Amino acid sequence: MSSPWSAEVDLTDAAATRMIESQFPDQKPITLQPLGVGWDNTAYRVNSKFVFRFPRRQMGAECLE
Repeated sequence: MSSPWSAEVDLTDAAATRMIESQFPDQKPITLQPLGVGWDNTAYRVNSKFVFRFPRRQMGAECLE
């Protein structure tokens, strides 16, 4: 049985960088600063300017929509 805190999606820094670069190529090169990991999201500060949140669970994705 998995822990209630286990994420459905485990995001790596490299995967976050690839996704941001593919969707926001004008932000290259990407520098990431991890801000936090919660129950349903992972947040990064990107290029000392923006905050990107990535859902860790389906519920988190639905909340972002």
